[in-house]
Amino acid sequence: MILLDITSAKIQSGQWSDLTTTLIYLWSFVGSMVMFAGSLLIGHGLLPSLVSTRDLPARYLTFRPIALISAAFFLLCAIFCFVNFVDHMTVVYNIFNRVWI
Repeated sequence: MILLDITSAKIQSGQWSDLTTTLIYLWSFVGSMVMFAGSLLIGHGLLPSLVSTRDLPARYLTFRPIALISAAFFLLCAIFCFVNFVDHMTVVYNIFNRVWI
């Protein structure tokens, strides 16, 4: 009984291009999630905390809406990249006979 019998087809040049696009969307998703988390951390964590302990002047709270807007932007970018990544995953289904092990 062979449980992990995965065979792959020969990869054509068009499929290499599709694989490249899929990986670009995957890495863009990871990058936008990191930027989203960093912006959210600055907007909700660092700035209010540093202003409340008076390590920063109160005028630095004007940067909080900018950080939150950039967090929302990167969240939308992450959603866009994830949807396109899942959409472009069909090339993997064409190459391998089983994707989920």
